[in-house]
Amino acid sequence: VILNKGQFTTTYYDEMGNIVQYSNIEKIDKMNNFWQELNNYFMDRVPQAKEISLKGRGYIGDYHYPFGHSISHYQSWYYKDFMKELISLTHND
Repeated sequence: VILNKGQFTTTYYDEMGNIVQYSNIEKIDKMNNFWQELNNYFMDRVPQAKEISLKGRGYIGDYHYPFGHSISHYQSWYYKDFMKELISLTHND
């Protein structure tokens, strides 16, 4: 079992490539706090689970994300790094 310890982004690259902050930061922070509570609850119940956490790596949203602009979609290199972490956790030598 692997837990993706994600979170919503508070900033994104706009159409021109400028970094823009979402206007509803308080709501996003509240949702991220709840998400963290859920992560903690899960890890308390399944302590042997592995985790993927890409927090603190500077990922933000992207206006040009293929599935639409949203607080839950990051720039494309986030997903490449996520896959590297997933492969690392599941690769058996």
